[in-house]
Amino acid sequence: METTARSGPRPVALLFAGQGAQHPGMGRHLYGAEPVFTAAMEEVFGLLGPRAQRLRSVFLAGREDGLDDAGQAQPLLFALGYATARLVRGWGVRPAALLGHSVGEAVAAVVAGVMSLPDAVRLLVTRTGHPLGPAEAVDPGFWARQIAEPVLFGPALDRLLADGDFLLVDAGPGESLLSLARRHPAITSGRSDVVAVLPPARATADLVRGALPAAVRRIRSEGHRLGVQ
Repeated sequence: METTARSGPRPVALLFAGQGAQHPGMGRHLYGAEPVFTAAMEEVFGLLGPRAQRLRSVFLAGREDGLDDAGQAQPLLFALGYATARLVRGWGVRPAALLGHSVGEAVAAVVAGVMSLPDAVRLLVTRTGHPLGPAEAVDPGFWARQIAEPVLFGPALDRLLADGDFLLVDAGPGESLLSLARRHPAITSGRSDVVAVLPPARATADLVRGALPAAVRRIRSEGHRLGVQ
């Protein structure tokens, strides 16, 4: 493994998962236990209108019913990504980059401040394969076109890691993007690294409890100052 001397911590890039990463019970252990996470989930539920009650019920019950249906999976994936980002930023992490897959791009747009949360909830599914310029990021036409265009997460990750070394923080469920990123040459060489905030699907109770503290320790070990125990 190749390593190079660094003068400071690698900047954090937050990764947000899309359709296909969902699984029963995703993030449920944080609801009620982490106030920032819980409030952010409720903020999204509050914007979902009549569907909110059923989606909240599916989320809290950890049921598989309907999770393959984009109409349920995508709002829950969006809410989970948004809430996890709020939690991580609440620790004091200031991401240098945001990268989303499918509906995760809408989360990235909200976290970046180029789209309002209500607008993102209405769109839900968004797609892009290159870093957004300032004009493109606030162009409604750009976001409208994403619905009909292919997901280009791989090329976007290539571009990001070509620009520098990062600590990639997977803010989505099931370690889906972590698994994909681990195969990237920048990760296998040791130039960049990756950590997940949430546990893998079908994790044991110990893994579920330990995922969040492990992520805090890993980010802190990189040299980032966090306001959390």
